[in-house]
Amino acid sequence: MGIPHLYTHLRPYAHPETFPPSPPAPPTPLFIDGPGLAHHVYQLALCSTPQASGNPWDAALSYSTFQTALIRYLDELSAAQLHIRKIYFDGHLPASKRPTRHSRLDDALRRLKSYHSLHAHSLPTRATPPPPSAPAFTQHAVCTPRTTPLSAPPFILSATIDALTSHATYTSTVSTVPAEAESYCARDAINTGGIVLTGDSDLLLFAAAPQQQQQNNGWGVIMFRDVTLTFPGAVCVVFRPCAIAGTLGVDLAFLGYLLQADPHATFPVLQQRVRRIEERKRSGVAVGEYGKGWREFRAVYELPGEGEGGEGGGGVEPRIAELLDSRGRGEEGQGEGEAGRMWLPFLWEDPGRGSAWDAGRAVRAGAYGLVFKEGVMEVCRRGQRISEAFIRSMESAGVLKRLVRGGEDHWWVRTIVEDVVGVYEDRGQTPPERSLLEGLAYMLSASSSPTAVAERSGPRRWTWEKVQVFAMAQAAWYSLLVLKEVLAATGKDQFEAFPSVAECIDGSRFLDGVTLAGENEKKVVREVMAAYYARIRNADDGEDIDIDTPGNGNGKRSSSRELLAGASSEKKKKKRGKGKKLGESSNTVDTGNIFEVLAD
Repeated sequence: MGIPHLYTHLRPYAHPETFPPSPPAPPTPLFIDGPGLAHHVYQLALCSTPQASGNPWDAALSYSTFQTALIRYLDELSAAQLHIRKIYFDGHLPASKRPTRHSRLDDALRRLKSYHSLHAHSLPTRATPPPPSAPAFTQHAVCTPRTTPLSAPPFILSATIDALTSHATYTSTVSTVPAEAESYCARDAINTGGIVLTGDSDLLLFAAAPQQQQQNNGWGVIMFRDVTLTFPGAVCVVFRPCAIAGTLGVDLAFLGYLLQADPHATFPVLQQRVRRIEERKRSGVAVGEYGKGWREFRAVYELPGEGEGGEGGGGVEPRIAELLDSRGRGEEGQGEGEAGRMWLPFLWEDPGRGSAWDAGRAVRAGAYGLVFKEGVMEVCRRGQRISEAFIRSMESAGVLKRLVRGGEDHWWVRTIVEDVVGVYEDRGQTPPERSLLEGLAYMLSASSSPTAVAERSGPRRWTWEKVQVFAMAQAAWYSLLVLKEVLAATGKDQFEAFPSVAECIDGSRFLDGVTLAGENEKKVVREVMAAYYARIRNADDGEDIDIDTPGNGNGKRSSSRELLAGASSEKKKKKRGKGKKLGESSNTVDTGNIFEVLAD
């Protein structure tokens, strides 16, 4: 996650190199930091599209467009004789990184709230589609740097892994590792004399063993920002850590340690300080700078052992991989009874409404129950801040098979629409209008098409209600992805079919579906809403006068999901403590069995 000014101080000691080299040489092994690749490609692809007025939802690239740009970028690197050997993704981040992760989520929420405050009543609308432009990473593409009001879309890592694992050339390169990706990139580059492509200058602090420095000190580091594609070929600024350390006469890791302790020190001062410390150490004087702090810092840059990290070809979405990886760390890294931890992706939603992550909560609880006895601590937006809440595990029911194998095509469409409606029902709110639910069903039915081509009744326009419904659908989809991955990791039944993010999450398609949904999508919504109104009628027919029926403690009807969960006592806690959601007691969330509900 970077040491301030390290790149700036060492940049003068890096040199531009041309790929492929002249005279011709064997391809250079390349090892890529996967998360950095995803964010870099998305930003450059976005900057290659024409600037247009509107809002972030209109401006965002579709995941399928992003995936096309990603493969094109990798193809250009390959054409430059950079042999892509591995693309690593983080499968576990140490507890020491939690403050930084919280800080990044806080910053993303701050940006979202700031944008919301500027456009609280209506979102800007793009009057006309942007003019056509050359695709990103082609010879005629024009990349214009720009800033965006919001953080990156929530699922670009999932889209990246999907694109790579489904591509014949790159599927074997993918590996989600049980640590930070950068350490595996450095290990492989040092062992092969290859190059790491990353956005993190920390890679420069990984040191080759003394015998490797003597035998092969040619391993290098390239920052994404320092790659210029020349079609075909590339010119890159390459850092050679062993050569730089030899030129400066210092240990780069120790230099980084001192820079972290004093980020405002000038580079000459840091060099002199390192040399004085080294002289004192050689003379036998006790050196305080080589104490506990240094040892802990150095341990972060230890290389993983050979054979660790897997052979690739089946990368798991990093946040889910981290959740699964924490199973094996329970006895060593956690106290007795401590739960797992899930860092949910940051969604573009309406910060003035309840969290979109209420959708899919019960599905996630069922997934957690497969790997954690007690539950999982989820980190996401709740109210006006990023917070943690304990989600109790739920035992998965046998009706899961009926849920995904009941003979219905696109079963996830009904499941997600039901989940969105259920969240409104649980909150005692009126569900969204049918056209929005039909838009969701249209978007989620990846292969569907309208029964007849109709002209739009008006301009496609985002509203905050549409933003929230769209975000809730994404939360419900990701919750099913969590369940799918956990089922696969535990060797249990897997979903027969489930769409990737690029196949079913698309804001433009959602807006299209609001007016162009076909009969199949409308039928799903009619049936979901008919079931909803039936539950309302049943509740009105007698539940308010039956003292044995679970209620919500204030005379209002309980939703069917509350009734099935037997949530009377928890609902009363909600009313005694304003602001607590169904099933939350301080920071604990109980959930009913979603599979029993969906099986009705």
